[in-house]
This record gives sequence, C-alpha cells and structure tokens, in this order.
Amino acid sequence: MLVEGDDPHVWRMLCGRSPAAVRQVDAWMARALAARSGALADPDVRAAAREALPQRVTAHALLLQALANTTAGSVNEGLPFVGALAEAAPEATEQLARWLAATSGPA
Repeated sequence: MLVEGDDPHVWRMLCGRSPAAVRQVDAWMARALAARSGALADPDVRAAAREALPQRVTAHALLLQALANTTAGSVNEGLPFVGALAEAAPEATEQLARWLAATSGPA
C-alpha cells in the first residue's frame, strides 16, 4: 500500500473536506452502526461495514453500544469524548467497550 488509510493528507485529498468534516462523518457512521439504523439494520451489511470502515469508526460504534447497554438506552450525541477516544486509541477504545460489556451487562 502506498499510503496509510488514516493519513490526514490523503483524507483531505480524497474527501476534499477538513479533518473536522471527516470526524463528523466518522461519528455519523459510528452512531448508525451502533444503532443498527437504516441499511445497517441488515446483519450482512453491518458485517461488511465493520470490515470496510476504519478501526476508529468501528471502535467508536462498539463503545457507543457498550455505553447504551450500561445506561439502558441510546447514548446521545453529547458524548464527544467517545469519538476522540476512538480516534486517538482505537484498540484501547475497543478494550474499554468490551470491559464495559463484560462487567456491566444490560442495565
């Protein structure tokens, strides 16, 4: 591969958008994946999305799902730290989500 998929210069070139716009799209995709809304209600589409989306997006979705399970409801958009965590450390975000799911269970 010539460039990494998370290279900000590539994102700007391909998307023609600012990094903030890319983060907004990432957050939207993560929320849709976590909520299983729209086309992502289909398990096959969700599985394909998890394979195709960057790890920061899937980690974001996984943590949103875990937080929703611990709070007995959907998590609103007022949690910008979830996206920041997923962008900064996707592996750690996934580990946190799995830990929350294992220790909390549904509320």
